[in-house]
Amino acid sequence: AQANARVQELGKQYQRENQILKAFVPGISCPTCRRPVTEENLPEVQGAIQAAINNIVANGRSQRIQAAQLQEQEAKNQEEREKHNRELVMIREEMERLIERMTLLRNKVDTVSEEK
Repeated sequence: AQANARVQELGKQYQRENQILKAFVPGISCPTCRRPVTEENLPEVQGAIQAAINNIVANGRSQRIQAAQLQEQEAKNQEEREKHNRELVMIREEMERLIERMTLLRNKVDTVSEEK
């Protein structure tokens, strides 16, 4: 759940940064550093924003992979729990059969002892 929430947050960050990147034109001030954007520094500013976007994309991919791995592990864990539960049921059933058999044998022993 946390990994999925992180992926969603990174998606929102990606959208914000992408909008900022598209809005950068000479003559505005950078909303982050408040420096004026000029024709000369526009490529530098766009490059910095693009680097941030690339980092967000890389983190998003990493988080998606991690989320998929966690889901896969949870599915395996669930299968293991179900397997163990089935084994426990079989063990309980076998114990009940053995107790029943032991009771029958005890009754036979008691009957034979009484006959003597």
